[in-house]
Amino acid sequence: MASAKTLFRDTNTDPCSLPDPYWCSDYVRIYTNSSTNSNGFDRQVMCPSLIRSLQDSYNGCCRAVRALGCK
Repeated sequence: MASAKTLFRDTNTDPCSLPDPYWCSDYVRIYTNSSTNSNGFDRQVMCPSLIRSLQDSYNGCCRAVRALGCK
């Protein structure tokens, strides 16, 4: 059984060299819309928060996050 702190990727691999999981673009779009429209956050606040929310995912949705202009 995996613990809550287990990462399911090789930490020596550049996350952006891996393809984003199928759900990343939707997650990033929904997170961005809710952060900017509902909460009024600007990109300086939203980007670090988005990245933190994905820190334990397969590759951190690296490509979708970078396409948004974060990182």
